[in-house]
Amino acid sequence: MKILFFGFIILFNQCLLSVVSQASLLLSKETNAASAAVAEANGILLQSPSTILSNPSVISFDSTFQCNFDFGKKAGDLKFTSIAFSYRFGKIACGALISNATIDGLERREFPTTLPMGIFNAREYRFGSAIGYLINDNLSIGVNIRHTVDRILDDEQKSTTFGTGLFSKVHNWKLGFSIQEIGAPSSRNQKSTINSEFATQTELPLGLGLIFTPSAKVNYRLQKVYSSIGTDLQLLHLLSVRTGYYIGNDSKSFSYGIGVKWKKYSFDWSFTPYENNLGTSTIVSLMMQLP
Repeated sequence: MKILFFGFIILFNQCLLSVVSQASLLLSKETNAASAAVAEANGILLQSPSTILSNPSVISFDSTFQCNFDFGKKAGDLKFTSIAFSYRFGKIACGALISNATIDGLERREFPTTLPMGIFNAREYRFGSAIGYLINDNLSIGVNIRHTVDRILDDEQKSTTFGTGLFSKVHNWKLGFSIQEIGAPSSRNQKSTINSEFATQTELPLGLGLIFTPSAKVNYRLQKVYSSIGTDLQLLHLLSVRTGYYIGNDSKSFSYGIGVKWKKYSFDWSFTPYENNLGTSTIVSLMMQLP
């Protein structure tokens, strides 16, 4: 599984760091179960502190203190945990996030031979903060900063990037736009990872306490365009059943999940199968609001 996930790994340390950087792209999105369940179609619209590195402007609509804890496994081998919080005072909101990802038991090989030369582990630590400003009742803007540390063997690679976003909510419609990872270092020996996204979502009451919420997103990254669509069927704002579909993604297609909300607490779970025998992704998110 681990060999399939990374393809092959060369001994040169800089190349190793580049591989881990590509793996970190897998972590950079869908760390929240409510977003992953709908194929990340609502990722920059989800009003949760765990999404401040996707769109910092969404925290401007949070009128209380919120704390979010996410954990899970991706592609069978990548384990991660994340904790985030946000607080709004007046028209200004702030938030912070800390995450940790690990991949254990990777085989080190030297080409052209295919014999394993040892086992090593990879680590990524991510720290982020965001500030949002509520322009009026329907529009907010925000900026964020993230600091990432990749560790593999005896090497350590650090990077600091910035991002900005916009969030609008008019009646039952939500619109979001975000540009992230501005300033990715050239020392990674890879293409720019600047990521721009546009997403929209609406709520359609169906009666009998049912609300149908479709969402869609277009994402431009690494000189490629990706998109996804998702749906969230809510019952009395207590139970949610979700599904989504990735368009143009070679590693995954469908996603599923459920959510339960009770007063100021919520629980979300998502499941995403990967293509090419890369395993599955399972994420659990817990959120608490304080008055």
